[in-house]
Amino acid sequence: MDNKSALKQIVELAGCGYSELERNDGKKAYYAKDGEITDNVIRAHLDGSQPIGINMNVGDDKSHFAVFDLDDHNGQYEAGTMRKRLGFVAAALHSLNIPYFAVRSGGGRGYHLWVTFENAARMDTIRARMRDVLDTANDVLSQSPWDHEKFVPDDGQGKGMFHDTEVVFRRSGRPDKSDTTKIEHHIELLPKGGKRPVVALPLALESIVLTPTEIDETGAMQFDEGGEIVLQKAKPRKTGPKSGQRTKAVDVDAALRAFTKARPGGGYKSWSDAGFNIFGAFGEDGYEHWLTYSKQTDGFESESDVRSKWSDIAKAGKCGPEPFWAYARAGGYAGGLPDGVQIGNKGEQTKLILDDVVGSLKLFRDPDGTAYARVGPRRIMRIDSIEFADWLRRTAYSSGVTASQEQINLVVGIARAHAYETVEDVHLRVARQDNRIYVDLCDADDRVLIISADGVELIDGDEECPVVFRRSRQLPIELGDGSGSLDDIRAMVNMDDDQFIVFMACAVKMFFPDTPSPIVNLIGEYGSAKTSTTRMLRTLIDPVSAMVAPGSDKVDDVLVRAWHNYVLTLENMSDLTKLSDTLCGITTGMGFEVRQLFTNGDLFSIWVRRPVIVNGIDPSKYAADLISRMVEIELEKPEKRMLESEFEQQLAESAPRMFIGAVALVMEVLKVLPQIDAHAFADNVRLAEFGAIGEATARVMGRDEGWFIEKMVEAQDIAQDEAADDSATMQALESFQEPVARRGEFWGTPQELLIELQQSAEIIGLNPSRLPMTAATLSRELNQLKPSLRKRGWEIDKKSRKWRLVPPPEISADEIAAM
Repeated sequence: MDNKSALKQIVELAGCGYSELERNDGKKAYYAKDGEITDNVIRAHLDGSQPIGINMNVGDDKSHFAVFDLDDHNGQYEAGTMRKRLGFVAAALHSLNIPYFAVRSGGGRGYHLWVTFENAARMDTIRARMRDVLDTANDVLSQSPWDHEKFVPDDGQGKGMFHDTEVVFRRSGRPDKSDTTKIEHHIELLPKGGKRPVVALPLALESIVLTPTEIDETGAMQFDEGGEIVLQKAKPRKTGPKSGQRTKAVDVDAALRAFTKARPGGGYKSWSDAGFNIFGAFGEDGYEHWLTYSKQTDGFESESDVRSKWSDIAKAGKCGPEPFWAYARAGGYAGGLPDGVQIGNKGEQTKLILDDVVGSLKLFRDPDGTAYARVGPRRIMRIDSIEFADWLRRTAYSSGVTASQEQINLVVGIARAHAYETVEDVHLRVARQDNRIYVDLCDADDRVLIISADGVELIDGDEECPVVFRRSRQLPIELGDGSGSLDDIRAMVNMDDDQFIVFMACAVKMFFPDTPSPIVNLIGEYGSAKTSTTRMLRTLIDPVSAMVAPGSDKVDDVLVRAWHNYVLTLENMSDLTKLSDTLCGITTGMGFEVRQLFTNGDLFSIWVRRPVIVNGIDPSKYAADLISRMVEIELEKPEKRMLESEFEQQLAESAPRMFIGAVALVMEVLKVLPQIDAHAFADNVRLAEFGAIGEATARVMGRDEGWFIEKMVEAQDIAQDEAADDSATMQALESFQEPVARRGEFWGTPQELLIELQQSAEIIGLNPSRLPMTAATLSRELNQLKPSLRKRGWEIDKKSRKWRLVPPPEISADEIAAM
């Protein structure tokens, strides 16, 4: 058969029109055309004047063709290397008795391997057969000098044509084993599905046919250039029992190949879990099967390594035989099952796989009762979350089955029940343990940074972390090239040097989650970049997509936000009165209970302790509890305002260096912190632990001993005095001072005191409605005003539910002159 006749036969099998190759905006693409593919169309295709493509979908999502596309777009491989890789795939087709023909592109680096089927088959079935071919090719590769390479099908994940990725399989936590490297080659498998999957008709643009000759010593097929297309059609794959056989025979080899396809490995845990499945199916006699499986998975090093792990698996022996055979069925195994093993329809098969997946996970709950599953060495997911349900679906799908919502709900309920047997502390973004600070970088590799006085370490690979982290909407923290300093942070803020030290003390405190944190209040005139500085401060430890979100005065909303965010930011809050007690509790640590949705009596409980950032808040009108926890940082208006787009770009570029600068400062603070006794100033500073961390930060940044504490006490006194001056109750007491002084003291109930204060307010023209409305409210405000009243010379006590007030003595003219 000459090439022209072969192309006509291919076109006839396609039977759904054709597409012409055209350029649009400098890019090549195939555009559908109406009409028959005539001799002239074929002739124009062969001479290169008008290349065409064919629609692989003949209807009903079926096709007659399968095409392996090995296309080196970047020209990064030698022609001989590409030819060798083509040879391994061709050798796999040869060993499976699947006829094919090969075509080289006109450029000489790309190849198409065509398979033509006698009967049109579903496109997903064709792709499954193509993946089997790549599995066979990988078996050949594993016995060749290129055993570190692996073919991977491109299932529409964005990997282009022939694309390779270097994957390092880390053996962290196993010092006797080195890391292994695998080069994964992604090959495009056609058809990809859809109504019009198009492929270029062979032999356009100077492409040529390759004629297979022999398989060389490495196992790859060799080719001669030139020849004619030999169009042989592949037969349908037969399944079921042989002729005359009443039941299907058990084909262990076929089952193991199918199992490997459904459970291909991908890390130490996946490899280990597969071992339990094999042991469950074959017992101690399954070692050879385990060894065969292990040699085909990533990270295989030696038989002794496999035998050692098999010994551990045999001692545990916690799996039955059904999961292995369920995975084999999902991988395409159509043979018989051993006696005693019954797997019904696909629903039962899916349920077995889901049960096995959940059974291999570590399940636990936190002290609040929230249930979690560990899905990776350092990754956990809340069992009742959509994230975990989606993870189960993806895991099942990767094994070849599709889980229904009912099946997902069932296994989630079972997982939640088993999770209550173990309790573990769960942290968000930052944890501190044994004077070491752990920061979850929240990246795709689940890396964790450890900061201590001795330096910085990074946990990655398969190594577990001593503390457990959950995630919500946290963004990754980038490390960049590992360089950075405080200068990178200083360049992003507008404040004087003293305020910058207080600012960095607040930033360092965010790395210490185990003690109460201050409420950072960024103040300044309009245009002083309060919002931008809020975002920058949060970037140092807890970047999220909504860095600064509008605040809410609903307590439930604020607490739920605090549970999902390590740093709580409140933007555009003109009044914190309704949230005063809540914010005090969040910074100190508080629990929260609310009726769980869709239940009548269950409670949903959370406990949070978080750093809080607000901006532009005037604290003078708030209660002493809130004021004593608030640290004001005054910003200066920059000489030139930066565009929002410029700030976004600068923040993104500076973030890795700023983080490294903050980490370096935290490391130095950990060295100095043991020298500071927080008890020494606990009576003067409300947040003593923050005072100690701030004092250590100031010393590291060059300030004298006691500088930070002095600043804190001064700022706290000023804030309390301002709050007292703004208090209507304080103003009424000052007008009440003279008549009380004549009596010597006031001794009476809160109600009696409220009546007298209302009378004093009228005398000085103060609106009585500004005073507390009830005696109980007055008592609470007097408790908050005690420090300021005593500082101003008042004696104030409460005994037997009565208040005793003694005003300060009058100052004589001589004393005034002396002052």
